[in-house]
Amino acid sequence: MLHEQAKVRYTQRWKTNGDCSSARLERLPVEEDVEGPNPFSHPMNDKDFLKLAVEQAKKSVEMGGFPAGAVIVKNGQVIAEGISLGYTLHDPTEHAETSAIKKACKTIGSSNLEGATLYESLECCTMCFSVSNWAGISRIVYACRKTPDMVNKQYYEGMTKNEDINATNNNKIDLVFIPEFEQECLDMVKDWEQKQTKAS
Repeated sequence: MLHEQAKVRYTQRWKTNGDCSSARLERLPVEEDVEGPNPFSHPMNDKDFLKLAVEQAKKSVEMGGFPAGAVIVKNGQVIAEGISLGYTLHDPTEHAETSAIKKACKTIGSSNLEGATLYESLECCTMCFSVSNWAGISRIVYACRKTPDMVNKQYYEGMTKNEDINATNNNKIDLVFIPEFEQECLDMVKDWEQKQTKAS
């Protein structure tokens, strides 16, 4: 359990990719019980969940997609993940956020995601923001702001600010920018662009 003391005896082990942010429990046979520290000694916070969204962006690139990732969290649990495969699937609506929202709705069996937080590696476009609004998302936490350069390269439809749209919408979403991962996300986009140039 996440809140247990650091040294515990358990019949599950933490399976990671070398990073606690992507840890998942894997059950072990009783005879393989192990003793050791739990990698999570505190509840996950906004930065932890945002890191998961950044990891999803890396996964998106690995799968031939755009470097954007998202996760949706409700009641402290990740209920959906999303990557941006619009180019690969020839689907302009298949952004990381819309993918995660559709999965989250199926997970809970409802189109109402009130109380959920959407974590995204890149600030969402107007389409994804509108879908979040229709889904009842309560909060959006993002790691990297959109830039004029991104707009010029048509990664966004324009410089319209989500804050301005939010101000006039019936459903107000709490928008939170956490800058710690912004440079990492910008570098990821730049690396992706370089690979696209070499491939063309």
